[in-house]
Amino acid sequence: MSLLTEAEVIARSRTVSRQSNIFKSTASTQVYDVFLSHSSNEPLEIIYGIKGYLEDANLTVYIDKVDDPQLSPDHVTPETAEILRMRMKSSKSLLYVYSRHSTKSRWMPWELGYFDALRGSVGILRKGSIIPTFQAST
Repeated sequence: MSLLTEAEVIARSRTVSRQSNIFKSTASTQVYDVFLSHSSNEPLEIIYGIKGYLEDANLTVYIDKVDDPQLSPDHVTPETAEILRMRMKSSKSLLYVYSRHSTKSRWMPWELGYFDALRGSVGILRKGSIIPTFQAST
């Protein structure tokens, strides 16, 4: 099994061929393979690099600031929680990006607990660690 380092994830974010799709708005009925739980303070190059690798494996990825750019971590409302619940319900798994930023996040523990109770399909990715590459099935 091949492994990726944080540096490779960052490099991947710079070569995302689907840049035009990164800031698109997604229909509310979209089903995702992965709900990417991350701190709003996480560097975008980390988030987009992870997204790129997951998409290379033909997985669809939900990222709040990409798919729901109207959500703001600075202006949280009950509607924010409802939108995130809806997105988690329409996701098959959750990938939790653990880093020095995640330890200060108010939302990430909530997302992790909600999704664990909802589906039980949770993976944790530590920043700075190596992660397995994904191979699309043929």
